[in-house]
Amino acid sequence: MSHYTETISKFLSALKVDTITTIKFQGRVIQKQTCICGQAIEHCYVFYNKANNKKCVVGKNCLRYIADYLNWP
Repeated sequence: MSHYTETISKFLSALKVDTITTIKFQGRVIQKQTCICGQAIEHCYVFYNKANNKKCVVGKNCLRYIADYLNWP
C-alpha cells in the first residue's frame, strides 16, 4: 500500500466520513501531537467532520496527500 492510499484511508477513517463535502479545515496549531500516520509532529493541521464533530490531526508530510485528495489548489 502506498503512503498516499494509507494516509487517505486513515484520514477518512478518523473522521468517519460519508462525503468529503462535510470535511472542513479548522486551522493550524503549534503543539506536540501525533499525526494520523503515527509520527510525532509539532505543527498540526486540524480537520473536522461537521456532520459528526470528529477531528483529525495531520502533519506537514501528510497534508500534501490530504490537499491532493480534497482538490485544494
